[in-house]
Amino acid sequence: MASNLGADDKNNIRNFRDFLLLYNKLTESCFSRCVSNFNYRQLTGDEETCIEHCSNKYIKVNHRLMAIFMDIQGKKQQTAIEQINKMTEDQQQMARNTDTNSAPVINSTEQTEEDTRTRTENIQASDENLIFT
Repeated sequence: MASNLGADDKNNIRNFRDFLLLYNKLTESCFSRCVSNFNYRQLTGDEETCIEHCSNKYIKVNHRLMAIFMDIQGKKQQTAIEQINKMTEDQQQMARNTDTNSAPVINSTEQTEEDTRTRTENIQASDENLIFT
């Protein structure tokens, strides 16, 4: 069944699960702090006030943490984007440098003529050495 769920459904389930975890932590924390008298079915005035303050404080802290998390996450993403852009620029610069430093393309006819001249000069030099020795 879980494999048939789309990405949105999986995100919704994860968000709902996170909400339930947060709600359970809030309930457990505030209950253990504020409720002390089990003699009555209803909460006392002090217990109600304590639970209100506790839950409000918990929610405010959670909001603050989420804001800080989003700020830090945004900065991390911006840094990652800048690093990727720098790496791309460096790679492009290296490619440009490689293109400008590479040997010029020589026409095959020019190369053959140069090889022929070099061989002729070497043969002539060899012949001169033979003549003078």
